[in-house]
Amino acid sequence: MRICVNIASLVLLLVTAITMVSAQKVTCSCEYGKGKEKCNPKTISSDGCTAVCGPHGACGSYTRREVYDDRFTVSFVKKTGGQIASELSTLTHQGIEFEPYRGNKEVRYDVDMKNDDIFNILNFLSKHGTVRLNGTDFSRIRELQNTKTKPKRQVP
Repeated sequence: MRICVNIASLVLLLVTAITMVSAQKVTCSCEYGKGKEKCNPKTISSDGCTAVCGPHGACGSYTRREVYDDRFTVSFVKKTGGQIASELSTLTHQGIEFEPYRGNKEVRYDVDMKNDDIFNILNFLSKHGTVRLNGTDFSRIRELQNTKTKPKRQVP
């Protein structure tokens, strides 16, 4: 009887440990398909992922940074930065504006967000133009977030 209880406890502990370890694994990737670019995030966890693919190697995948509380699962196929910003603005009820850098006006992106907040996609777009969130330049928001996550060392 005692051996059965010990074995049952061991099995329960093992299952719990495996669940915890597997939940910590996060993979998020942006892969290229044959002949054309294909955006394909692969996530193994509920922590969130955003993958973005565009022309000329403008490709990136990002795991959730937990900047904003709201999480979204949404895909955009062959959309301009302005179209993505407009649709995100409607989805989030936030004022999101995107003004592309010269030469990027008609560039189209494939985006796949799974259970992620909007920080990663706004960060990506800010590398290809000016992003404003509720009237505030996103570069300022990013600076504040980086300061929050990586405090600067103060010299006495």
